[in-house]
Amino acid sequence: MTLPGCSEHGHPPRQGMDVAPAVGIEKMEEFYKTKEYQWLAKNAARFSFELSFPKNNKFGVIFEPWHWRYVKK
Repeated sequence: MTLPGCSEHGHPPRQGMDVAPAVGIEKMEEFYKTKEYQWLAKNAARFSFELSFPKNNKFGVIFEPWHWRYVKK
């Protein structure tokens, strides 16, 4: 759970986005099993994106394979 005003989606500089395939999964938690996720995990850095909350992240936030953040390089 994110505290009010702390979301990467709405908090400036608004760097967060959620990604999901158009079809093929019932639960977003299973997004990591898709071809789309595999491509994104391999190529996101090329476009200045990184996974916001990987498994066992230092923030204690649940694994969110759909939530990515823009990291200006």
